[in-house]
Amino acid sequence: HRQGPEPGGARGAVPAHRHPLQIQKAANGGDGSFTFDSSADVLDGTIHTSSNVGASAAASLLVGNYSINEAVTPGWNLTGIACSGNATPASINLASRSVDVAVGDKENVVCTFTNTKQVSSLSLTKTAKIDKFLLPGQAITFDVIATNTGNVPLSGVTITDADPTVTLNGCIQGGTLAPNATLTCLATHTATQADIDNGSYSNTASVIGVPPAGNGLANATATSNTETVPAESTNGIALAQTASPSSYSKAGDVITYDITVANTGTVTLSNVTLSLTNPQTQLGNCTPSALPGALNAGTTTVCKATHTVTQADLDAGQYVNTASATGTTPASTVL
Repeated sequence: HRQGPEPGGARGAVPAHRHPLQIQKAANGGDGSFTFDSSADVLDGTIHTSSNVGASAAASLLVGNYSINEAVTPGWNLTGIACSGNATPASINLASRSVDVAVGDKENVVCTFTNTKQVSSLSLTKTAKIDKFLLPGQAITFDVIATNTGNVPLSGVTITDADPTVTLNGCIQGGTLAPNATLTCLATHTATQADIDNGSYSNTASVIGVPPAGNGLANATATSNTETVPAESTNGIALAQTASPSSYSKAGDVITYDITVANTGTVTLSNVTLSLTNPQTQLGNCTPSALPGALNAGTTTVCKATHTVTQADLDAGQYVNTASATGTTPASTVL
């Protein structure tokens, strides 16, 4: 007869089922090397990305809970962790750079760690708050806005203006600017006569910020757009004269003329010239501005002229003196 197994005899061992767990890497902005440690020692090691992706070998693990941690990699930010293929949601802690994941029966779990290459960069814009200016002494103001366009905080963020006469107010210079944060300063320039003569005032600014140390990042710098505010100017020259005495009675009398030349515009006139049509009138000195010469906006100069009465003047019953003045604007327009 056939004999059965002895009571208490040996039985065949049933092997435990194992299931795959894999780490995948996504690197935005370049390639790098990323180091991991886990409660499953077989996943410990470094993943090198190529064309922005990489992966570990799949570990064959028993059903259970496992933790994976990515070490800090200089020059990179860890921006995301996600796991797939697991029925039980993973516990993700981006701040501690770790994930706790349950590997269940017949599950194929993949955890993807996404990193973004660190970038230190700034942008700077300058926008005029007025559309024109009229006179010297008027305040020309601008909003100057620096933005951290990178993905790392920047310290010592400082805006400077290309024009040393410009003041920057309403902002705290030298502070820290988080990614996407802005620093806004009010820039003020006091208009000068030179600005009006130039026809406009143009200005630029620059900014610098310092990235965290140890990441191999250069200081972030930026230069603003050139912002131009036009001057609304006027041009004009006027002439008036008076004679003394107001009448004459004999040959040899001397008639003295005060001829006033006025710059009635808002720009400086150059090559201002006074001309007398009658050659018998002698032009003398002009004060306070000598002519030919420059005449500042809104100012006058008085020129002396004399004529000695002749018999012909007595016979004519009058003597007529005519004068004219010209000047050239900064735009080369002759008035």
